[in-house]
Amino acid sequence: MELQQMRYAVAIADELSFTKVAEQCFVVQSALSHQIKALERELGVQLFARSSRRVELTDAGDAFVSAAREALQATQRFMMDAVAAEGEVKGTLTIGVIPTVTAIDVPHALAGFHTAYPAVQVRLRGGGSEQSVDDIRGGCPYALSQAAWGTLFGVA
Repeated sequence: MELQQMRYAVAIADELSFTKVAEQCFVVQSALSHQIKALERELGVQLFARSSRRVELTDAGDAFVSAAREALQATQRFMMDAVAAEGEVKGTLTIGVIPTVTAIDVPHALAGFHTAYPAVQVRLRGGGSEQSVDDIRGGCPYALSQAAWGTLFGVA
């Protein structure tokens, strides 16, 4: 099992679309499907129920994706801990943003951060306020949103 296969499975679970995930990951859909089928074969379970119009997460898929999210987050922490031991801050910072927030030129606002931490790659993930809340619950560490406070209750 490879980390990339876990990343693909998590992304497909989030999007419920092989096509969207293939586009987001810059791979052809057949290669993505092949990786998921190889993962399912290795695990001996079907992660996704596929039809010509829908993709659904199976019970086994739900259990796997939950554990895969934790494993991927742990892997990121391990890498960051190893890098931190060398004294340089590097890695990837993912920030969820809504379209109206991007109107304030988020990349320009992050210029100072990039100057201070040139080895940190900043990834902006677009979507609405609900998507930002879902991203936070799914492990995205930061989101810029105009969601009402009540919708964010319980989000750390």
